[in-house]
Amino acid sequence: ADFSSGKHTLPIGTEIEAAVVLSQFGVVSADRSYSLNLDGFSLTGSRPNRFVGVEPESTWLDPFQKSILHRHYRPGETISLTVELATVVESDPLGDVSVSIVDGNGNTVAKTSLEGEESWSNDSIYRLKESDPPGRWRARVNAVTESGNRIQNDLEFLVPIASVIDSHPRLLFTKQEVADRAEERSNSELQEIFDKARTVAKECITGATPGDYPEFNEVNDEYLGGGDFSPHWPDFMTWRNGLLSSVPARDGAFLYSLADDKEAGDAAKDLLLHVCNFSEWNHPWMKARGTYMYYPMGYTAYRAALSFDLLYPLLSEVEREQVAEGLFELGIEPCYLGEVVDNHIPSNISNHLGVSCTGGLLAAISLLGENPDNRYMEPHLSGILAKLEAHIHAAYLPDKSYAETFGYYHMDADMVSKAAAALEKNFGIDLTTTTHFKDAWIYPHYVSTPDGQNCLDMGDGSGNWGKNGKTSLLWIAQRLRDPMAWDRYLWSTGPEMYTEFPIEFYDYLWRPIDLQPESANSLPPSRLFEERGMAVFRSGWESEDLRLLYKAGPHTNHHHLDQGNFVLQYGGETLVDEGGYAKYYENKYYHS
Repeated sequence: ADFSSGKHTLPIGTEIEAAVVLSQFGVVSADRSYSLNLDGFSLTGSRPNRFVGVEPESTWLDPFQKSILHRHYRPGETISLTVELATVVESDPLGDVSVSIVDGNGNTVAKTSLEGEESWSNDSIYRLKESDPPGRWRARVNAVTESGNRIQNDLEFLVPIASVIDSHPRLLFTKQEVADRAEERSNSELQEIFDKARTVAKECITGATPGDYPEFNEVNDEYLGGGDFSPHWPDFMTWRNGLLSSVPARDGAFLYSLADDKEAGDAAKDLLLHVCNFSEWNHPWMKARGTYMYYPMGYTAYRAALSFDLLYPLLSEVEREQVAEGLFELGIEPCYLGEVVDNHIPSNISNHLGVSCTGGLLAAISLLGENPDNRYMEPHLSGILAKLEAHIHAAYLPDKSYAETFGYYHMDADMVSKAAAALEKNFGIDLTTTTHFKDAWIYPHYVSTPDGQNCLDMGDGSGNWGKNGKTSLLWIAQRLRDPMAWDRYLWSTGPEMYTEFPIEFYDYLWRPIDLQPESANSLPPSRLFEERGMAVFRSGWESEDLRLLYKAGPHTNHHHLDQGNFVLQYGGETLVDEGGYAKYYENKYYHS
């Protein structure tokens, strides 16, 4: 059969992403399954030619259809470029080749020619000025062949904020910002928040030693082979324990940087060196099946990167090299290979991506300038950023929701807010106001109960409000000066909440002390989330009011579609519920 669009054949030049074969046939026996095998399939097509970077080198990120250069530029440096064609067509040679430089605001700041025959170069295209904006820039290379075919593509590169990128700390805040915040807290509510965060961190780091967190090495052929000997929940917790040494390392690093606690810093340094000296962060079951990246590695990379950034003055040159090697080989490289090269989770909808890509991204930013052989951490940094952006665009929806159940939203948004903060701090790249990330807290508000217990959402991520729910609310409140997000943050840390969540240093660093809250309960009580596929009907916002959640649209991830399509609460009781959380990690059939 020929491909067609309706009754018309596809014209030359039609772009095709995938071909799906749909077949139907009568069932011969209801007791067995049938399959159809393709006897033959052929597809003739072409792809656009493009320019590739020779100096600087470039990488084509096929899942994201973009090319990125392996270097960054900053004010005072001159952009130079040598390119060649990805595919040389001798029968259709190029005419003149030109390049335009587009800055981080989308403005063309230079346009000139590239000279050559088999490759095309210009050593002095544009010298960056102090007034130039940071962010994602583009070298747009353009040419027309002898037959009139146009070849044009962008080579992306990053321009960092020079005043930030050469010092530590830099991931989430600078040394000057620490001093400014300390001055603010002396006459405000910040002091109480700071004291609580310091107490929580001190409890975490006190007595913690590398010996408490040994590297997991209990692996044999049966363990990797499936069935009863394959990993289950207790094995997962045993494996993850070694990686959790990064938790007290992070808290001790915060104490060193924000509270001048040298003792905590020294303990944190020992734990950081310990976890970065592991032979592997990945779970052996995952690695044996070709899965490079698993989300606990993302958490570990984030904590280790932040610890490296905050403890930098305490580390010797040898120790810095040791941490840098561990971060790259155990966190950054697996993230790049798994999420970018393999394009793991091609739908781009999974909380694993928010965690994994944030960890890999923060690790790459923390190591900028450390390795003389790869000062720019490319193509890893830009590749992981491309995957994170693809995830944000796919999972954070226009109807002010997140595609998965709200517990997974909390897990994802907690980490994405940290990625957004680091990207804006170091590169001026805004992932908060330019995406639907800023509004996704609205859906969890609609499915929440007044005390945060037994919230209405369906699937694995439903249930009680968790501690990860407050970080993104705080980031959005202070970044956007959003009074309703601020109101929801105050609720999540206030007396109405069924439990008291630990206060972290983020609660201190990002708290907008001069922002007045506006009640989110002033929103209409019922709402259709069309892209999310949920309709929420409420008679009000109080405990006794009626709350009905109805599945009315697309399915994405973690929903229990076999357990009904509505949940009902009234009078403070759940009248209709689903089957509940599926503990698939404890089900031996899940292991096969």
